[in-house]
Amino acid sequence: TITVNITDLSQIDLGSILLYVNGFSVSFNMYYAPGGVRIEYFHEMGFTQGTVVCRVIASDIYGNTLDWQWQFDVYIDETPPFVVSHIPGDNVTDVPLDNTITIRFSKYMNQESVEQAFHIWPSINGTFVWSDMNVTFVPVTNFSVQTFYNVSILSTARDFNGYFMVSSYYWIFSTHDTLVPFHSNETPANGKSVDNLYPTVSICVSDISGINPASIKLYINGFMISYTLVPIENGYNVSYWHEMGFADGQSISCRIIADDVYGNRLDYVWTFTIQLPYIHMQHIKLTPGWNLISVAVETGGGVAPDIIFADQWSNITTIQYYNSDTKTWQAYDKNLPYWLVTLTLIKKSNGYWVYFDSNETGIINITGECPVSTDIQLLKGWNMVGYPSCQENRTLETVLAGIPWNMVEKQDNGMPYNLQPIYSLDYFEPGRGYWIHVSENCVWTVEW
Repeated sequence: TITVNITDLSQIDLGSILLYVNGFSVSFNMYYAPGGVRIEYFHEMGFTQGTVVCRVIASDIYGNTLDWQWQFDVYIDETPPFVVSHIPGDNVTDVPLDNTITIRFSKYMNQESVEQAFHIWPSINGTFVWSDMNVTFVPVTNFSVQTFYNVSILSTARDFNGYFMVSSYYWIFSTHDTLVPFHSNETPANGKSVDNLYPTVSICVSDISGINPASIKLYINGFMISYTLVPIENGYNVSYWHEMGFADGQSISCRIIADDVYGNRLDYVWTFTIQLPYIHMQHIKLTPGWNLISVAVETGGGVAPDIIFADQWSNITTIQYYNSDTKTWQAYDKNLPYWLVTLTLIKKSNGYWVYFDSNETGIINITGECPVSTDIQLLKGWNMVGYPSCQENRTLETVLAGIPWNMVEKQDNGMPYNLQPIYSLDYFEPGRGYWIHVSENCVWTVEW
């Protein structure tokens, strides 16, 4: 479209306006514009390659005449168009039944010619949606299951300038389901330990095409066993309870086999270990003054300080804990009224500063189950944590493997702030508390 604005401070004589294109006086559309008019001309036959010369003549109401000429070059890409890419790709399987077909061309295309050149077999009706050099075929119904589809763009498809494709383009895709069913929600979880001789073993199997229930087999330590099936979306929950119980320390191997309705087979193995709680007597040594300690046995949702520290409660005056989430200190202080006490429970995952008001050392004896595994949320920056494990002689590099730590500190009352750094080959001690600085949020899993 050729466009030019004509303006004048007085007024344009509309009858005086002439537009010439390559020497021909042409008809144009005229629209009002600020200070004058805008004229537009569309050459519906299209220009050939070369230079186009335009000239506009117009007078104002006082007879002053504008006679202005400009030119532009027309370049026509004469290379034939071709298919650059398409989705689904050639020989692709497992195409969803509600999929569309998108084709990208090398050039802007004559849309009508492409739509007439598009063919799919088996035939399916649909509509076309264009976006730049892309066209998407949207079927009005879903594709059929387990079906090969042949798609073709015939050589009658041409670009915007009328140049045809050199040859027709063909490809094939399939809705044949070749994917095996999915498994999820293994219980007990793969690689984990459970503190129960009678766990329920269960797993979910599903597939968008459906599961053949007759194909399901569950093996426990090599034995094919009877199971309970409960329907879920697109599949089943498979469960088994071993009424005779497993043995403490026993490693259990579970295997599930299940086919979808097209015979694609899932064959998955997972394992877990039976590990009953170990009853442990923990001894926490307190020296006069401040002590950074923690509890290495199970505390459930938390235990009151006067109960868990009962052995030395008469000499404990203050307990403090730093909450990294709220960036605040929580405290128990015997000298404060109860409504000012913010620390009411002792938990295994936390470290605590405990003030021991005595001239001699003391021992706190705590009996409880050793935690099998404890997840501790570490936030970027400093974290005051416990070491909930009954295992001794583990180095820092072992205990914090995979954790983005850059500094760890433990109690040393001879140092400023009663703290000193520890390093990779230093040992973590059950019953001690630690300050851990990490570079990003993470979860620290402490194993028994």
